[in-house]
Amino acid sequence: MTKSHLLVLFGMLFLCNACHSQSDNSTEYARARNAFHTQLTSEIKAPQTYSEFDDVRGTVKQLSYPSGDLRLKALLDTTNLESGKKSPVLVYLHGGFSLDYADVTVCRPFIDAGYLVFAPTYRGENGNPGNFEFFLGEVDDIKAAINWLASQEYVDRENIYVFGHSIGGGLSLLTTFHPDIPVKRSGSCAGIYYDENFAYWAEEDGIVPFDYENDNELFWRLPIYTLEHMTRDHLMYIGNNDYYKEDKADFEDMYPNQDTRLQLVKVKGDHQSSLPVAIKQFLDDIRK
Repeated sequence: MTKSHLLVLFGMLFLCNACHSQSDNSTEYARARNAFHTQLTSEIKAPQTYSEFDDVRGTVKQLSYPSGDLRLKALLDTTNLESGKKSPVLVYLHGGFSLDYADVTVCRPFIDAGYLVFAPTYRGENGNPGNFEFFLGEVDDIKAAINWLASQEYVDRENIYVFGHSIGGGLSLLTTFHPDIPVKRSGSCAGIYYDENFAYWAEEDGIVPFDYENDNELFWRLPIYTLEHMTRDHLMYIGNNDYYKEDKADFEDMYPNQDTRLQLVKVKGDHQSSLPVAIKQFLDDIRK
């Protein structure tokens, strides 16, 4: 099935999931998403090794935040933490399936610009309770982390930004469908995924914990097919030696009028080397 056919299929699926009230599509999406419960076919932890965090390492402090009944780990760079001052924050969503101190280090341009950097972990990873859900429960955790962060006395809740890389880029894009979090702007370095990605991850890597042939499960995990429900603009930077050319072609084929709130931006580099370039450009772009 082509990506354009899936676009139509998922549009029809949304109509089946929605409540058909008088509210707009974005509100209906959020309501239907909150009502959806994944059916995991296996209860597994995130498929990546990790190292334990220190309580404090340099300027980086380990915290925890609540997400439903779970208590999950996070890292906060405290360089710009000052008593009595509310600071802008970058919420950084790591690539892969575990968080490391290097994920905070790569956000140095934001730290140098006066931001706090907050990097959450999600359920089932880094020794956390809960199970790996692959783009579903993790979004709930990110929302909980942002809402918890916004309530802290040292945070300027009017200036919370979200940025993710790779898997974290897909998660960052998924947050744009949720109007109930105080995010001013979001971006990512890569992060577009399709149904064939899940087929590969399931058949070759064995890391998909749900029925990847179930369209209802895929619908909530693949935002590229449902961009009309975005509630916030999103800048996605993709390296010229990554998949920019292919993603741009697919995007233009699926959305010929480009009437979405997703903007693809070409930067230099491959999947890894484009990350520091993208972070710096995102900082420049949100300053405009």
